[in-house]
Amino acid sequence: MREFLETSVKCGGGIPLANTLRERYVRKMYEKQQENISKKLTGRKIAVIVDETTDVMGRYVVNVLMQPLDAFEGDADCQALLVNMEFLESVNNATMAQVVIRSLAAMNVKFDDVLPFVSDNAA
Repeated sequence: MREFLETSVKCGGGIPLANTLRERYVRKMYEKQQENISKKLTGRKIAVIVDETTDVMGRYVVNVLMQPLDAFEGDADCQALLVNMEFLESVNNATMAQVVIRSLAAMNVKFDDVLPFVSDNAA
């Protein structure tokens, strides 16, 4: 990719190496994105959507999405947002509850602001 950019794009040689991007920018961009998501959710009534699956290596993967309920009133800017993804050793009611609580805390969402909670057939 670097070779293509250097030969085909004006000033393409000025793009940092992948390692530099990872070390200097990925963490900052991740934190900024998490902050933006938190701002969209804080103080709003939300639905929490949780589901688990396994990846190709057989690990349990849990995804937590949050959807502001007033998004259905015309706020197209705020759809369901992936707020957390975790790999777990085992999946049961306790580990799933812990993931949800960590996700709510990370997004500064109060328990009282969660109205519907959507999951599969978990106990």
